[in-house]
Formats: sequence, C-alpha cells, structure tokens
Amino acid sequence: MLAMEHVFETTDETDVLQIEFAHEPSSLAGRPLSETSYTGIEPWIVSLVNGSRKTRYVLAVSPEGDIEGCIATPVGAFEAMYSPLSPKE
Repeated sequence: MLAMEHVFETTDETDVLQIEFAHEPSSLAGRPLSETSYTGIEPWIVSLVNGSRKTRYVLAVSPEGDIEGCIATPVGAFEAMYSPLSPKE
C-alpha cells in the first residue's frame, strides 16, 4: 500500500495498480532469503503494473515504510502478453 500511495502521489498515474511482486532483495540475487518478514532490516523491492499493462513501477520500501527509490519503465508488448497478472482491464 505504501508503494501504491507513493506512485499516486508522485506521478501522473491514475490507473488501477496491481502488485506484480514484492520480494526481499536477496531472493532477486538468487540467494536464500535472509528474512521472511516485512519487519526485518532489509528493504523490500515492489513491482507494480498499471491496469493498461503499459507501465511498471519498481520501488524500494524500507522496513520503516519509507520509499527509498522509484523508477517507472514501459512494459513491452511481448512482456504484457505473457504477464502473470490477470488480463488488462
């Protein structure tokens, strides 16, 4: 929810956002999870995709709830076709 709130407050996004994933960063590097709780010491990496499946927002959220960074990237046509998310609205 913190990641979604940040996107709506800092971008022009008005579409529905869906969570593509929320991971503790060691899992992204292929290592075993060092933590399995959002109350740990590592930030969480959150990927949100808008309802049109055209934009992805990737955010780092600290355990304290602070947004440490946010980038917006376009979702490619083939990527959107094979998304694990439900079909676009």
